[in-house]
Amino acid sequence: MKRSLTAALLILTSLLCQAQPTPLSSHAAKIKTRVAQVAPADDITVIMLHGPSYHGSFRSAEDTTFSLEDVDEKRLVILRYEDVKKVQNGYGGYNSITRRHVNPVRNRVLGVLILTALIVIVVVAVSNDK
Repeated sequence: MKRSLTAALLILTSLLCQAQPTPLSSHAAKIKTRVAQVAPADDITVIMLHGPSYHGSFRSAEDTTFSLEDVDEKRLVILRYEDVKKVQNGYGGYNSITRRHVNPVRNRVLGVLILTALIVIVVVAVSNDK
């Protein structure tokens, strides 16, 4: 009787320890909240803390992970909230040299810089022509 009670307590203790998920850090909780705002099949860009960025179609979210169908690697990628630096809507254009999609924010910044440079060149050319 004593052995069976001890065995039952050990099993119950191990089940209780396994059932409690580890709490997310504050940064991971913010990423989880951001991912919760994304609808399935939406295009997203995921920038990792360390490693490559992923561009693709959002699939699903779990307690500690979420998944997306990467358009560059053509496979399902499962990512931990803890490993993600940032999640953005959409993904930028395709870079044929690297054969990967690029960060959409970086594309916008680059576009603004190029446009500003062209305006400066035109203004300088017009002022020198007078």
